[in-house]
Amino acid sequence: MTRVGAGDAVENGAAASVDLKALAGDVDGDDDASTLSFSVITAPAVGAVTLSGSRLGFDAGSHFEDLAVGETRDVEIRARVMDVRGATADSIATITVAGMNDGPVAVADDNDSNAIVEVDFMCPVMPPRAAMC
Repeated sequence: MTRVGAGDAVENGAAASVDLKALAGDVDGDDDASTLSFSVITAPAVGAVTLSGSRLGFDAGSHFEDLAVGETRDVEIRARVMDVRGATADSIATITVAGMNDGPVAVADDNDSNAIVEVDFMCPVMPPRAAMC
């Protein structure tokens, strides 16, 4: 099993991309790159994996929101290259997902109790003027 160069991704960011042609040297060597085929054997449980030719992509999406700024998590994707005679070589592509600083999210206030809240805007509650009310 060969390890392919790592790619980098960020939560909610652009997809990482790894070229699996590094596997071509592990096949019996008498094929040119145009005759090789690539496939994903095992994809991670979260995120989206794509394969276009020898290009493996990984989109972390919003599945890594638990990562704080500066924290990372490695995701492993097992891939296979096969030549025209059926010889195969497997590898593990490692993508490192980095946490980002997420902005605040506004949530609609749901007033299910229909409570009435009275506010006296003319009477501030902060000193020194609170004593005037």
